[in-house]
Amino acid sequence: MNAILASGALVEKTFWYPTLIGVSVVIAAIVLFCGSVYLLLSTNVGARLGFLVSGAGLSGFMVVLSFLWMTTAYPLNTVKGRQASWKVVEITSDIANAKTTAVRAVQNTSPVAATEFANLKAAVDEALVAKKQEGKVLPKPLDPIVTDWLKTSGYSIAEATDYLQPKLADGAFFAFEVGGGKPNPLQFKFTHAPLYAVVGICPVDKVKAKAEPPVAACDTSATAPPVQYIVLERDLGSLRVPPVVAFTVSVLMFGAFLLFLYWWETDRKNDTSTKGGVPLPVLTKKGA
Repeated sequence: MNAILASGALVEKTFWYPTLIGVSVVIAAIVLFCGSVYLLLSTNVGARLGFLVSGAGLSGFMVVLSFLWMTTAYPLNTVKGRQASWKVVEITSDIANAKTTAVRAVQNTSPVAATEFANLKAAVDEALVAKKQEGKVLPKPLDPIVTDWLKTSGYSIAEATDYLQPKLADGAFFAFEVGGGKPNPLQFKFTHAPLYAVVGICPVDKVKAKAEPPVAACDTSATAPPVQYIVLERDLGSLRVPPVVAFTVSVLMFGAFLLFLYWWETDRKNDTSTKGGVPLPVLTKKGA
């Protein structure tokens, strides 16, 4: 199985695959599954009524399916938006005079826990280190903020081991969070306050790193660049926006098809002379 997946990953992506093939598969699925149901209904109840019934059934099914997309993530393979992530907004050597005013006094708060520090370190590594595949740098460039900073900071970063996170006096890593919160709709608060994080980095002392045994320590020599502070902002993403949009559209379509069916039935009752379709029974009084 792994060999099959690996061989599939090596296939060169072109307009034919996966774009044109993917579109063709979707069109074929709609024609075969939805079209076959409509064809069966149209031969029994007529083309117009068959279209309304099949449309109401499909849109009703989409209402249920999109509702599940909104409330569950697994095991359904749902349509999803952007995942929540950390974005670099500033890199500075003087946190007290940072452009992001919310983080200037961040050292007055408590450092983050070890679990959250691991998440922040992964976000910093993702932002500062260019991704590599088979020894080649991928064409995806780094963020312009990081690129401009690398040109002037004196840091040379090729791997995540080229820098460290300095520690505070109590042994905790320099990593803080400030802001955020949960809005209360009862107080007419519907948006989240920005959540910021600050992570310090310092260059690795290469002499100590090559010693026996190697020691991971910051380079504090006079020629070493100073400690830098990475300011991150939490992007909440749009994970459930596509399911909400799909649910809203499905509800509107389902309501429209039910309304059309109601109008069709009303017209049939008001015009009993209409030919074609399903004849409605004529109610008569006893003795008439």
